[in-house]
Amino acid sequence: MKEAIGESSMTLITIVLVGAALSAIAVIVGFLLTNQSNRSKCENAGGNYKNGACVDYNGDACSIIDDEYNCG
Repeated sequence: MKEAIGESSMTLITIVLVGAALSAIAVIVGFLLTNQSNRSKCENAGGNYKNGACVDYNGDACSIIDDEYNCG
């Protein structure tokens, strides 16, 4: 009986750890996709995406209009 309880405890711990790992991966992938999308929008508007911000090649910040960047 003790072996069965130990076995189920290990199964539960494994399920919790796998769930936590999948949650962390989902957050990281979401961040990477958002970052790549913003970089693409910025570069399509003629800007340069640095440190999470879109700037034109003079270093001035680009504006965001209707979820699209507007540089210069």
